[in-house]
Amino acid sequence: MQINHPAIIVLTCLVALSGCGKSSQEKAMEQAIEYSSGGKAQVDLTGNQVEISTDEGKINVASGKGVTVPDGFPKDIYLHDGAKVMTAMTMPQGQMLTLETADPADKVADAYRTAMSAAGWKQEMAMDSGTGKMFSYSKDKQQAQVTIDGDSDSARTTITIIASTGE
Repeated sequence: MQINHPAIIVLTCLVALSGCGKSSQEKAMEQAIEYSSGGKAQVDLTGNQVEISTDEGKINVASGKGVTVPDGFPKDIYLHDGAKVMTAMTMPQGQMLTLETADPADKVADAYRTAMSAAGWKQEMAMDSGTGKMFSYSKDKQQAQVTIDGDSDSARTTITIIASTGE
C-alpha cells in the first residue's frame, strides 16, 4: 500500500489533533487514509499525538504544546537556536520537524548554511525567493531538506526540516 498524498494525510492529522481523540475521529481518519491508499489503516489519537499504522509502517505526528524533537532525529542536523518545535512527525522514510522562531528568514538561512556545512553536510541545492528559502543537503546516505518561510506580518519564521536515511 502506498499513501499517495502525504500532505493530505499530515493535514488531516493536524486538524484531528485539535480534537479530543474521540473514536469517531479515529474512524473518520482511518476511512480517509484507506480510501486514498487502498489499504488498511489503524489510527490512534492521544492528546496532541496521532499514530497511523499501515502495512508499510507507522507514522507518528505530534503538534501543539509540549512537542519535542523525536528520538532518533539526526543529531548532526542543525536546529535553529531558540526555535520552538511546533510539529514533529516520524515515518518509515524519515522524520519531519516544523519549528518557529522570531528571527528573520535571512538570519535563519545564514545559520543553516554555516551549521550544516560545519557538521559535514554537502549543500546540493539552494533556492531563495526573498523571505522563502530552501536548501537540500546530503551526507553519506542521508538527505536533509530545509525550508525557511519568513512572515513579516507576524514577525515569525517557520522552519521545516525533512530528514531521510536514503535507504
